[in-house]
Amino acid sequence: QDNRQFSENASLQQVQRYREAEITHCRLAMLAILGWLAAEAISPLLSDGKVNGPAHLHIINVPGPLLAALTIPIGIAETYRARRGWVEPADNADPFEMKATYYPGDIGFDPAGFKPQDPADFAIMQAKELNNGRLACIAWIGILVQELTTQETVAETFHSLFSS
Repeated sequence: QDNRQFSENASLQQVQRYREAEITHCRLAMLAILGWLAAEAISPLLSDGKVNGPAHLHIINVPGPLLAALTIPIGIAETYRARRGWVEPADNADPFEMKATYYPGDIGFDPAGFKPQDPADFAIMQAKELNNGRLACIAWIGILVQELTTQETVAETFHSLFSS
């Protein structure tokens, strides 16, 4: 559904790119929320208390080799997604053209078998994923703003709000 009519004058390729960007950012936001909370809970335990406080400050304390090691799997995953979904730039004048056989967000990775085989069930599941992802995007922004404003972790803020 396109209530804001972003795709009113867009080509099918543009709409597919919008959906790919949306589903990718939604999935990233859902993982970011979990990672953010886990980092605040686990980092002080793993670093003997050297890394603590709001998670947005943790990255400056990550050793360079570990940070490099974290970027390698991200690069591999992004390369896989690009090769699976996009036409090779050398084969086409439009470097953003998606393959006709690629459905946005469907990178073929489903080890748990969650993807429904029925197209109607798949559409329902994808709508749920998008809605949860959109909520996660808003939640992530809220957490970031809260931490930047208060300089407290999420747990510290909840404790101060509900302990009075």
